[in-house]
Amino acid sequence: MARKSNAHMFLIGQDGKDIDKALRALCTVFVHKSALTQAKIFKTIKDRQGEDLMGRLDGVPPTDIHFKTYDEGKFIFDDEDKDEDDFASKEEFENFKQEKEDEKLAAVYAFTDRSMSDMVAFSDYTSKSTVREKIKQHKDELLDEDADLIDDNKLKTLQNMR
Repeated sequence: MARKSNAHMFLIGQDGKDIDKALRALCTVFVHKSALTQAKIFKTIKDRQGEDLMGRLDGVPPTDIHFKTYDEGKFIFDDEDKDEDDFASKEEFENFKQEKEDEKLAAVYAFTDRSMSDMVAFSDYTSKSTVREKIKQHKDELLDEDADLIDDNKLKTLQNMR
């Protein structure tokens, strides 16, 4: 069964397909740095292009992180001694996938200037009340980990959600 985690993982690729499909399925948003100081946030990737634009970030500051171009991370997928019970069922996977979509919804709401109505258009939900409930379910994670990155007005809205 999938466990809830507050850990974040950032997968950085050169295009939409150099990260394995199984890992891309777990991604909550896709960011394309379209200019030196601008990035676009997409809901999905298709044919190596972002789709369903969710928002834009302007004024992206330069990085002070030094990196090695050919530095590669090592992943070990241990498949020894696995039996059928160790794998998630289709229902568990679908629930996990929906949970990630809901986390994405909350993050995009918190970090962009999108309104609750805008979020309905970007989600699979049909009402603002459902979208609000899904955002409310993830607000504590956002407030605990990223409150300093959230616009003051959105921060107040999230803090007042009951």
